[in-house]
Amino acid sequence: MLAIWAAQAAGQPTQLSFEAASAWLGLYIAAKILDDVQDGDASFAGEDVPMQTAINLGVALLFASQRIMVGGPTQPSEPTLRLALLREVAAVSLAVTQGQQSSWETTGDADPLESAWVAASAKAGLPLCLACRL
Repeated sequence: MLAIWAAQAAGQPTQLSFEAASAWLGLYIAAKILDDVQDGDASFAGEDVPMQTAINLGVALLFASQRIMVGGPTQPSEPTLRLALLREVAAVSLAVTQGQQSSWETTGDADPLESAWVAASAKAGLPLCLACRL
């Protein structure tokens, strides 16, 4: 909803705003599922869902989000804007992945607070900023 609220604050939401919000939600859920898999937490997908299925679901949501941002054959309008949004989504997705990995790679020399801040920024702050920019 954050992407829609930001669009409302800047003017009336368009079809592209709704598509961007849908793509963001797909990315959010994918990140949540994949984070839970990495942490060994099956509560989000459910105890009955095998790990392989949860991974495939998370990856499928990543690609579905990209597909939404590209648009369909009935929505070829604004190709430059769609490409810019897709680049933004990809950049934030990579940063989230890097933040997730960095939370597993802390060394003895690293400041624990700084490491936690980097991971939190990548896993929470950047996606919320993306929702507002979309």
